[in-house]
Amino acid sequence: MKATLTAPAPLDPPHEPGAVGQTHKLTIGSALTEIGYARAWVSALPLDLAEEMLDRLRLVLSETVTNALVHTASGQSGGTTVIEIAALRCRPSSVELRVTDAGARRGQGLLSFPRQMTPTDDQTSGRGLSLVAAESDHWTWTGSPHDGATVLAVFRPR
Repeated sequence: MKATLTAPAPLDPPHEPGAVGQTHKLTIGSALTEIGYARAWVSALPLDLAEEMLDRLRLVLSETVTNALVHTASGQSGGTTVIEIAALRCRPSSVELRVTDAGARRGQGLLSFPRQMTPTDDQTSGRGLSLVAAESDHWTWTGSPHDGATVLAVFRPR
């Protein structure tokens, strides 16, 4: 059975321009082992988040970085993924995660943008962005078919 697609999140950011505070940035390589390194990096940042919120942030980071490495040029030899985490001035104890991939894989043609799917029970993939939607308080993406995509997710205390 084929998965069905749901509409992407709206493209408007969930906060005003200039609301982003201190930003932390990490660029990782193309190996899947880099995902664990990225999770450890986030855990070590001076974010002062509740453990529950940090768990959600690490889960969404893992999923979005995995998608970048598996589905884009980020996962090919020499590819990179850029991860940014920023505190939001307008919402105390809230953070924004941005994961930017390297665009379409060589030989793949245009990049297929992130989209939330509804897989059937027997499908082994396609649940990642549903996790992102469930664990973040807002998510969206921006990008172009040639230059890649940035997935943005916002986390607020629950």
